Amino acid sequence: MNKVTLFISVVTALMTISCAVEPDQPVKAPQTKLGVSLEEVQSKTHLAPEGTDQEKVRKVLWSEGDMINVNGSVSQPLTAQQSGGTTAEFSFNCAMSEYNVVYPASVCADREYSADGTITIEIPSIQKYSPTSFGNGAAILYGYASEGSSVNLQNLCGAVRVTLTGAATVKSAIMVSTDVTEPVAGTFNLNPRTGELSVIEGGKSVSLEIEAVEVDQNGQSFYFTLPRGVYPGGLSFQFYAADDSVMECRWVDNTPMTDASEIVIDAGKS
Repeated sequence: MNKVTLFISVVTALMTISCAVEPDQPVKAPQTKLGVSLEEVQSKTHLAPEGTDQEKVRKVLWSEGDMINVNGSVSQPLTAQQSGGTTAEFSFNCAMSEYNVVYPASVCADREYSADGTITIEIPSIQKYSPTSFGNGAAILYGYASEGSSVNLQNLCGAVRVTLTGAATVKSAIMVSTDVTEPVAGTFNLNPRTGELSVIEGGKSVSLEIEAVEVDQNGQSFYFTLPRGVYPGGLSFQFYAADDSVMECRWVDNTPMTDASEIVIDAGKS
């Protein structure tokens, strides 16, 4: 089994954002177009094939169906025609001068931000498997701007890649935090203004939604995302094969020059 490695990134976005329409409003609010730019980073929505530019950087491309939450409102989903590039326009019903942003919109457990800017989000305990990266929508982004029309989005999560070699058909993969005080999924309060994340109800495992993945001598990677932070007990990984055999590994230290058994997950760095 190859070593476990980090795979993390930052995204910058240029935006004009929206607000909710008051009920029984007799006049339809004007529609606002929101331009969002993704530069050369390694995150989701989805990644372009390797070697698409001179520097061999895999660019991030917007995906059909992508939506963001802005001030409690959900944008219209991107169409197939709007997706596939590093820039896209999101549509809203009206504009505001203060912007709280979360991507993807699906992680927002409610539509209301509190007075201090926090919103409840759900970091999923089941993530979709992708053979070349983590699942679409698994990389949660947040951002805030008090004025103007631009918002810089930042990653809330880091990602871990585990590569298996050999011969097996993997039907299930699970990542477990061995320290219950540092959950990897669950319900959290997120403040897009500060990036502060506080747990409401945490879970200690993340599983990948897999049908069947063939592993051979060339190796196959599996990607998990989890909140940035320090995991004092490290992380463990279990892979269940079609013949019911189990492959397991632990990652207990990525802090050089120390004897500590802890894993530090950074967001926005590789």
